[in-house]
Amino acid sequence: MRRALSLVIGLASALSAFAIAPASASAARIVAGPPAYSPSPDATFTWERGGGVVLATECRIDGARVDCSPPTTTLRGLPDGEHRFQIREIGLFTDDTVEWRWTIDTRPPDTVFTAKPRAVGDERSARFAIEADEDGVRFECRLDGAAFAPCDREVILSVGDGLHTFEARAIDRAGNVDASPARYSWFVLPLPLPPPPSDDGAGRGGPIGGGLGPVLGGSPPRAELRILGSRTARQGRPVRFDASRSRAGSAPIVLYRFDWGDGTSDTTYQSRALHAYRRTGTFAAKVTAIDRDGRASTSQRVRVVIIDGEPPAISVRQPRPGGRVRMGRSGVRISGYARDRSGVRTVWAAMHLVATTGFRQRAGAPLCAWYDGRSAFRVRSCARPLWFRTRLRRGGWSFVIPRRARIFAGTWVLRIRAADKLGNVADDLSLRRRTLVPFELLPYRGR
Repeated sequence: MRRALSLVIGLASALSAFAIAPASASAARIVAGPPAYSPSPDATFTWERGGGVVLATECRIDGARVDCSPPTTTLRGLPDGEHRFQIREIGLFTDDTVEWRWTIDTRPPDTVFTAKPRAVGDERSARFAIEADEDGVRFECRLDGAAFAPCDREVILSVGDGLHTFEARAIDRAGNVDASPARYSWFVLPLPLPPPPSDDGAGRGGPIGGGLGPVLGGSPPRAELRILGSRTARQGRPVRFDASRSRAGSAPIVLYRFDWGDGTSDTTYQSRALHAYRRTGTFAAKVTAIDRDGRASTSQRVRVVIIDGEPPAISVRQPRPGGRVRMGRSGVRISGYARDRSGVRTVWAAMHLVATTGFRQRAGAPLCAWYDGRSAFRVRSCARPLWFRTRLRRGGWSFVIPRRARIFAGTWVLRIRAADKLGNVADDLSLRRRTLVPFELLPYRGR
């Protein structure tokens, strides 16, 4: 009798605890996360569990499930764009979801001048209008190598005689800085000195001043520009331009102004110059030759074709570095991101066994057990990865290790590489870039 009474009292206490649970139940709370605009492909969240009895916790990034546990969850290798991280807690009295939205922007903006002074002239005032290919940017400017300082979209400068160079760079909302600022050089001619008085008080005509001012009459130089080497180059690779065949007129050539056709230009005393184009496309370059007396002539345009020179951006999404994946009824799916402006042609993967029950790969061992991408493994040199093709779909890649595959559970190292449609290859193996990922493969635990 006494034992039955104790059981009833205990049951009543438990029910009373559950009865007050709804009042104390609450959803999970995200304490901290990435800023609204982030330059990093990685994101770390600090969060706390809600109150009440929690039966299960589910986390998703852009709708895809990911492993998570408080107090911190880190996601790596996310692509540019808007993202949404959600935490859902399922309990006896709650089924709420909290989320964090942000935008990843790892690409720096591109800065251009939409208004600028003449290449050669005697104006002491120079006006620049600055634009960028992103919204919400701010600008920094400098003149003649001074330190960069904040500036507006329109800048008006007061300058003296000689060669001047003005630079501007954009900084976007994520803090990415244009690494190759827009740059423009121009030459300000000295103002001509007044002629000395004649005996009758009238001017003798013709400015003097060491031959530096504009001179009436005389023949201008003849500018000529050519490309040394191929007229097709990869993005970011320097193209060699040569203006040494330009011919002087009445006075020696002292300046060459190269207009690259991409919104940038350079003024130099040298007749040869290098330029690396940041964008793909066809560009028409020209050179203006300026002589000692201010006479100038411009060459015919030469065309250069710039093709994509950047390799694809790739990373492993699943598994996480150091994470665990278990062989399921339908196998194990390995996946990641692959992006390229010219289009990704192929993503290759290679996996080799590092450790399993009773075995551990020795450092410097000559042979490794490589997964063949189908259903078995092969033993071959550790210096010659066994690459196999993955499946491409909607900006990502994946492959499935089938449950019937004759491979060992244990610690594996996954590596990936890719090529775009123009032949640029991404083969930089890095833990930080998540192109080299160690993980643990757990055996199938079904019935």
